[in-house]
Amino acid sequence: MDFTDYSGLGDTGFESKQVVAPEDEDFHAAYIAGMTRTNHINVTEQAGRLQVRGVEYNLDDIYMVITHVKRVLTKTKNTPQGDKVECFSYKTPATPPWFGYNNKQCGDNSAARAADAFCNTCREQIIVSGIYCEPTGKPRTNKDGKPIFVFLRAKGMKYSNVADYLSALANDDIEPPIFNPITNDPQKERQRANFEKIAVNNKRFVTVIGIGTADSAYGQKMVFTLDRGPLLASQDVMNVLKLSKQTLEKFNDKFDWSQQQQTSTGYAPPQQGAPAQQPVSQDNLIPDAKQAPVQNTTQSPAQQAPPAQQSSDSAPQGSFNFEDLDF
Repeated sequence: MDFTDYSGLGDTGFESKQVVAPEDEDFHAAYIAGMTRTNHINVTEQAGRLQVRGVEYNLDDIYMVITHVKRVLTKTKNTPQGDKVECFSYKTPATPPWFGYNNKQCGDNSAARAADAFCNTCREQIIVSGIYCEPTGKPRTNKDGKPIFVFLRAKGMKYSNVADYLSALANDDIEPPIFNPITNDPQKERQRANFEKIAVNNKRFVTVIGIGTADSAYGQKMVFTLDRGPLLASQDVMNVLKLSKQTLEKFNDKFDWSQQQQTSTGYAPPQQGAPAQQPVSQDNLIPDAKQAPVQNTTQSPAQQAPPAQQSSDSAPQGSFNFEDLDF
């Protein structure tokens, strides 16, 4: 008897979702422990220290080279079981209109969302993923010799520092450019220069992630601090770009929750039918205080005076040798 005689029934069966251990995830959450607790492998995560779930714990700094940055819209609700996602938009395509669960159209900006009774608690978050590395820029690898990817989610009070860091990089003119300037087509040259700023600049440095504090209406809260580390050599940046392209599908699979959510035609307001909810693990939503306006931010000395940039010629050659790495 051959099972292939019944292969047509495969689409009418039911496959349970397999639980993946944090150590086996493709992307590992970086977060600040809000309280001291014993985790799934009996390691005590200390409050106020950085954690890389499934990799390393109780760190003062995390070093990464950014591969992907994505802004998303998320409406969450606090429940006894943790944060529940009530609506989510991956903000694709790059320009509006965007849509959340149940084909609900998102407001184009924060003011438009605030004016909508359903969307007024929706907030933009930033997902930043990258290659886990040593302070020198040398990639960390797992037992299979593959690069380790980490991510952080900038939300609530943690949003501002991350957005400011990325914005400063996107406004910088870093010389020499990675891609050769185009002299015979002004329009294409503008596109090249813009691509360098928004998609390449954040990959040209080792990003140093630390812990700072911010004042809020609820007192001081812990937030991420981000600073520029060593400038990478041009060839290393090209290798990072190639790896970013190679892993884009995996990144989208991990963070595009809209692809994992059942949708229906039309939009049912909350009073007529609650929008579908999706439980979110602590891997996806970093522990955070209640959102409150940030009054001022205390920065580390390193942030107050960013280190001078190295020239591309003086950057450590071969620090990102991806020739033997696979993902």
